[in-house]
This record gives sequence, C-alpha cells and structure tokens, in this order.
Amino acid sequence: MAGVQRQLGHPGRGRAPGDGHRPRACAATLTIGVKGGTTTGTVKVQVIGGTDEEAPLPPPRLRPMAIAGLQEGQSQTLDVAAYLDSPLEKPACSIDAESVTAGQNVTASHSGCLLTVTAGKAPSLTATVSLTVSDGPGRSASGAVEVTLLGRPGAPTGVTAQADRDAGGRARVGWVAPTYDGGSPIRTYTVNWTGGSSGSLACSASPCTIEGLNNGQDYTFTVTATNAVGTGDPSAPSNVARPDTKPGPVNGVTMASRGDGQLSIAWQAPDNKGSAVSKFSLRLIASDGSSARTVDVAAPAMSTTVTGLNNEVQYNVSAQAWNEVGAGPFGAATLMQSAGTPPAVGAPTLSPGGLGPTADLTSVDISWSATRPNGPPLKNYTVYRRAGGGAWQVVATTAPNTFTARDQVSVNGSRYDYVVTATNGADLVSPQANVNSFTAIGQPANPSVSASTPSPDKTATLVVTLGNPHATGYSSVRWTSSSGASGTVCSGGGCTVGSPIQVRTGTLPTTNQTFTVVANNGSQDSNPASAQVHPFGPTPKPVESGTSVSGQTVTFRWNLPTDGRPIDNVEVRGAASGSGVRTSISAGGGWDTTYTIEVRAHSEGGWSAWTTMSAKTALPTPVLQVSHGRKVSNRPDQLCDPVSPCYSVRVHIDNFLGPASCNYRANAVTAGYGDNTDSWSMADGSTWEGSGYFGYLSYPRVTVTCTSAKQSKSVTVNWQNP
Repeated sequence: MAGVQRQLGHPGRGRAPGDGHRPRACAATLTIGVKGGTTTGTVKVQVIGGTDEEAPLPPPRLRPMAIAGLQEGQSQTLDVAAYLDSPLEKPACSIDAESVTAGQNVTASHSGCLLTVTAGKAPSLTATVSLTVSDGPGRSASGAVEVTLLGRPGAPTGVTAQADRDAGGRARVGWVAPTYDGGSPIRTYTVNWTGGSSGSLACSASPCTIEGLNNGQDYTFTVTATNAVGTGDPSAPSNVARPDTKPGPVNGVTMASRGDGQLSIAWQAPDNKGSAVSKFSLRLIASDGSSARTVDVAAPAMSTTVTGLNNEVQYNVSAQAWNEVGAGPFGAATLMQSAGTPPAVGAPTLSPGGLGPTADLTSVDISWSATRPNGPPLKNYTVYRRAGGGAWQVVATTAPNTFTARDQVSVNGSRYDYVVTATNGADLVSPQANVNSFTAIGQPANPSVSASTPSPDKTATLVVTLGNPHATGYSSVRWTSSSGASGTVCSGGGCTVGSPIQVRTGTLPTTNQTFTVVANNGSQDSNPASAQVHPFGPTPKPVESGTSVSGQTVTFRWNLPTDGRPIDNVEVRGAASGSGVRTSISAGGGWDTTYTIEVRAHSEGGWSAWTTMSAKTALPTPVLQVSHGRKVSNRPDQLCDPVSPCYSVRVHIDNFLGPASCNYRANAVTAGYGDNTDSWSMADGSTWEGSGYFGYLSYPRVTVTCTSAKQSKSVTVNWQNP
C-alpha cells in the first residue's frame, strides 16, 4: 500500500515477508504506521501453511477506472498509479501500452503512469481505452478505462423557407432536428440568413418566423443547434425565399398642366414595402358617363400626358402601382378637365352717359353676349378699354353670368375703344378680337385761380391751373380785374393742362381786387373762376402825434399809416426801446433833460424808414423846509424859558439839482438884541442845523434862502410855529 509503513514481527525467524521467501505457518504481529508520522498500530497475523522455503510474490492488479463527461475538443489525464494494486513495497508504475478498443473520435496517450484521453469532433457517447501497466520488471497487469463523452450537436437537416408574399418582410423557416445531440439536450437553434440582408435569430424549435426582411430580395437560411457543449455545424442552405407585398395606394394625383384636349398628370410615389414598382395604371372616369380610360405608365416615371380628351367634360383621375406581387389599390381620385381657348366674345354695345358742360367724367354702359368656355366653366368676363389707340386697360371683371358693366372716362376729346374677353376655369382667355368705340368732347373744366401779392409794389400775381379741357387742349386763357385791368395768355394755344400759368399784373390800387379767369378749348369757354387779393406797397414810416412831458417823464406818441397791409410790428430805439404794435412809449428819469427816440413800423411790405422824436423835461420845483432844531429853555438872558423856549434853525432841501448855498436872517424886535444870521453850503436832499438859537419873542420870523446852479428859493416862517 502506498504511503504505509509495514513491519512484520516473527517470533520464530528473523526475515520479513517482503524478502522474496514465503514464511512457514506461524503467528506474527503486523505493525502499521504512516510514513513520517508517529502513530502506529498492530495487527495479529496467523500464517497458515507453507514451508520454510521462500515463495514468489503475486502479480500486480488494476482496479476499474472511469472518465465521465469528457467534452468534445477537450482532454483529461488519469493517474493510473492510484488504481494499481502491487505487492511490492516500492512499485515502479509505468504504462506499457494503451488503445481505444471501443468508441469513435477518441484518442489516448500516456506519459509514465499518466494516461491522457482526448475527445475529437462528434465523439461517440461512450468509449473504452484498454491498457497494460507494470509495477516492476517482468510484472504487468491489464485493465480498461470506461469513458463517457459529450459533443456538440450535429447539423439540422431538411431546412425549408416559405416567404410571406402578403404582408411581406418575413419568412417561415422549418428544419429537422439532428440525430446526434452530443449526449446533451439541445438548448436552442439559431437561424442565420443572407441575401437582401444578413442576420441571425435564436429559436426554440422548428418552425421559426424571421421578421425584418427586405421585400423583393432573395434569401437563403441555415440553421445550427446548440447544447451545453456548444454550437454544431450549420445545416445545408434552404431553398431561396423572396418575401414581398403589394404597393400601397397611389395618392397625390395632381394635374401638372393641361392643354386643348389633353391633361398632364403627376402623382406621388406610393408607400411601397415590397419589390420595386414596375408600372402605374391611370384610370380616367368621365363625368358624362362615357367609357373610362386606362393608361399604363412604366416606372419609374411619375407623370404622363393623356390626349384625346373632351374639353367640356370633367374626369375623375386615380392611379394604382404594380410590382412583382401584382397591383396595389387605387388611391384617392382627383377631378380634372382639359381646356382650350374660349371663342372670342362679340363686339360690345356702348351707351355713353351725358356729356355735361362741367363734367370731367362720363359714364359708359357696356353689354355683350355670352360665349362658351371650351374647358372648365367660365370664371369671369373682363372688359378692356384703351384711349387714343394706347395700351389696353382693365375696366371691369364680372361673374360668368353677368353680361353688363359700367365705366367712367375723361371727357378729353379722346377716342375710347372697348373689347370683352372670357376666361375659363383653366385661366385661358379668349382673343381681343371684336372692338367698339366712341369719342368724348365737352365744355372745359372750371379752371382754378389763386391771387397773391408777393412784393410790396402794388401789383398782383395770378396762378391759373387748368383742368380737363374736355377736348384735345386749350386755345387761350383770359383774365380781368374789378379795377378794370385785363389780359390774355396762351393765345393761339400752348396752355399746358395741370401746369400752373403765372400772370403778373400792372400797378393796381391798394384796395381789395377781384380777378375773373375764363379758359377756352377752341370751341367753348369754361365757367369763370375768381380770386381776390389786396395789393400793397412799402410800409410808410410812423408820424409823430401829441408828444407830452410830465415831470421827469416824456411820453412820445405817433400814428401808423398803412399802404395795403396792416402794421404787424413797431421798433423803438434811443432813450426808450421796445417792440410790438404800439403808438406810444415813455422815457425819462431826469429833470431838465432832452430825450430822443427813433421809431419805425413793419408790415408785409417790410420795415419803414426811421422817424426821430425829441422832447425835454422841465426844472423841478425846489423844496426848502425850515423847522425848529435844538430846544433851549434855561437862558433868561436870551428870553429863553420853559414857557417860551429858544430853538436852533433846521433846514432841509430837495430838487435843487446839486449843492446849494444857503443863509437865514432873523430880525430882532426886542430892544437890545441884534439880527441873527448865518450862511452855509449843503447837498441837495440833505438837512442842516445851525449852532445858534433864539426865541420867537425876540425873533418872531426867520427867512431862509438857498441857491444852487439851476434853482433858488426863499422861505419866511413864523418862528413860534414854523
């Protein structure tokens, strides 16, 4: 036994059983232990029989061996020594030979006492490997390894494909399961396809539906089976399958254009999930009940022209598409109609209105007879007019059941031509073939006139604007004024309509004037037009009138004469200034002073010349005031007591126009007293008080005199009560 230490104790002889000699019958003890270990055990052994001669050892023996679940393409190694029973204490295990005696696609090899078994492709489910093993020279044993194997499944067979030719885009694939499942149940099948597209799909069983294929393209399919080991080989390709479906309805049928007896028809590509469209079929159903027409158009064309149609009939037009499967449904129908040019409308009847003497316009009633449309129903009639052979202009557009219209034209001597056309539902217009005419002449339109006086020269300017002459032009324009002036312009022609004509009169009175203007077109006069204007001349200068002086103020006054226009401003400069319409102004502030101003007036005629005015203020009345000054009442020697006190003299002056020299005198009436006098200088507007004093009993009166360069004044006062 490998790894076991054995020792046999024999009481009778000193040899162990493994020395090549067979022992005689005896009793012994077998001691058993594990190599490298310390634990041992003993077994009582009784040897029966034998001789004292040594006997040979028995041969080695192989126990049964097995390898389970060896998968295809894999190898497994088996240590045969573990299955070798040898009586030798140290057997030398070695595989001498091996061979696969049962099974397919299985191989075996050895190295020493190691056996390696390899499973090839699609191995048999079981196999037997026979081998010979030795434990020493000349010693061998035979045995076998039983192997169970697992392989990939075989290829499915009988693969068929059936394309969906109704809904399209898919195919139904069927197959027969492989007879060889590799010893493991098949878990899934995989369908692979190529052709219009490629792909794969896992399926649990046959049959299996493949979606998402391209219609109108060929496909082949192969199938593989998969078990726990792996996926087997693909099957042989299926038959060719070609899924397809019919095209959808053709919509968007439109009339691209139309002509006389023909329609150009276009349509949209249908929703086509199937094979390519090979052709389109157009169906035209006439509204008059006649036989329907069918027209085939090869794809990929998306339009065609159909001829030989009746312009007076409508057609319901629809289309269908064809492919490999067949025809799809018709789409929505569209109503269409071919069209030609309507016949010319007959010459219209013209009925002009009244040509009044002052009418700029006159009405014209137009009527005509119906025509046929030669296509879709008429949309309208159009009335055209041209003047003097010029370009045609649209006058009116009427409904198809209206055959009258009214126009207005200028009464200007022109010839007017009229023609009527018809437009059908295809916007085709009949020719302008039948024309009728008339000529309009009348009294000239009233002229307009305006009068102005642009310059202060007592003349007027007339601006005459001429309206419609109601003829080919004007021959003259005449004017007169209320003051008897007159004139003629444009005599012999040359007057331009709409352009102002300017007339300048001669000198006129500066009174309101009325002008009358008459225009003549060579056969009649217009009604008169009038305008009023007031001529004017230069602005007269102001005239002085009633200047006055009051104190220190001078008030200047003047008159404002006019010459056809009112005064609208006055300017004053000099000692006083101002503006605005006025006839007076004041200046001053000083006595005995001369003040001078200049005045001029303004009107539409401009500024007048300056008028100069001067005036001088008088001297003022001087003011001299005398009053009591200081009071003294305790000088009996001067007769100054409380009952009759004495006072000093106080003087105040104004309006002396400068400094003044002053004096006073008080004559004594009491014996023994002399006259009291004093003199001094003082400023105008100041007050002076003397240093002396006296009483009114001795000096009943006081006279004060003040004299300046221009003024002088004396005042005598009662001294008791000045």
